[in-house]
Amino acid sequence: MFKNILSGVENLEVLPIIVLLVFFTFFTLIVVRTITLRKQDVIDAANIPLNDNTVINERGN
Repeated sequence: MFKNILSGVENLEVLPIIVLLVFFTFFTLIVVRTITLRKQDVIDAANIPLNDNTVINERGN
């Protein structure tokens, strides 16, 4: 059944390459974002469950 659905699609061999590029780009962005986090931001995020009724200010405020 599924062979019949995809048999009419032209240039189907390009799809795995596109999916790989999207995954690799997303993974790279997540790694870069994680590496560039400030230590204080990580500490603040780790303490969120422990803070009762404490408002965390956004950056610059």
